[in-house]
Amino acid sequence: MERRLLDAAGRVLAEVAEDTVDGRDLVTGERQAWREIEVELVDGDDRLLDAVQSRLREAGARPVPVSKSHRALAGRLAAVTDAAPTDPVAHYALTQRDVLIANHPGARHGDEDAVHDMRVAVRRLRATLRTFRGRWDRERSEALRAELRWLGGRLGSVRDAQVLAARLTDAVRAEPADLVLGPVAARISERFVADLATALDELVRTLDSDRYPELLAGLDRLLEAPPARAVDARWIARRVRRAVTRADDRLDRALDGQRAQEGDVALHEARKAYKAARYAVEVREPDAGQRAAALVERLKDLQDLLGTQHDSVVTREVLRRQALRAYADGENTFTYGLLHARQATAADRDLRAIPAAWDRARRRKVRRWLKS
Repeated sequence: MERRLLDAAGRVLAEVAEDTVDGRDLVTGERQAWREIEVELVDGDDRLLDAVQSRLREAGARPVPVSKSHRALAGRLAAVTDAAPTDPVAHYALTQRDVLIANHPGARHGDEDAVHDMRVAVRRLRATLRTFRGRWDRERSEALRAELRWLGGRLGSVRDAQVLAARLTDAVRAEPADLVLGPVAARISERFVADLATALDELVRTLDSDRYPELLAGLDRLLEAPPARAVDARWIARRVRRAVTRADDRLDRALDGQRAQEGDVALHEARKAYKAARYAVEVREPDAGQRAAALVERLKDLQDLLGTQHDSVVTREVLRRQALRAYADGENTFTYGLLHARQATAADRDLRAIPAAWDRARRRKVRRWLKS
């Protein structure tokens, strides 16, 4: 039910919507239902919003500072929050599981933040199952990693289309009008509207499939089961050090690469390794505190540089293909070449900055606590 709040002249100041919400945990099947009232300003101001809130409070309504998905999962989220992280690996993995579930509704509707957060949760889970391999039953954990990879692929197709569309649209807008020759912006929009629609349809089918709740149920069974082996602080610390060392080795080999194409692939592999390393270090934040947080920040800076360099590689390939299509259609391809050159220049700048960021991430004062 919706109502409009009008002023004396009939102008719409705000819209008030009342709804009954039914929430269901996809794993346990537990249901919750509640009435919800949302107030959205149109031409009104904050004073009107405060007045409406006061009236609603007087009538018995109470503000709820969380999303629908968080309310539906209140019991599950509270259990993770209240649990003492005696096993930080399990605590970290359980938290990511609930981030994944909480973002399901938004991701299903293509919300960019929800798709991003859900995709990152999948990455963190996959990396954690790999880095701390042995803590769980090996056969079951590897099977779940494969299922998470399947889900991450569907999320990645949506997110990549969103990011590339925004990146190229901004790049075209940044050029002077006299350097944008032909319907460049329109062609890019057409391309990514179609790509995004296809990717989102596939994601919706994935989230509505029987396979997805089966994945969540399997994740619950694995993460909440007793550990397959005894896990102590020394074992966890050793695994974290190994993940960081693996990433360092990957980047060292990538920077020694001779051919540009091989170097791009190797740098991308190093980026993925540093993501896994960062997630591993995050596991130790509850006990290492600011020391772990400082290393996470340095690794993130390095990962971001590797990420923008990789994004440039992908963007240049998209521009090359768009230019070929434009040429085949008899359109001017000058702007595509210009944008390609801009991306190449940005990639070179990022590449030159990587060694310095790597040095900052390797400094002894940032890493010495890893041995404790």
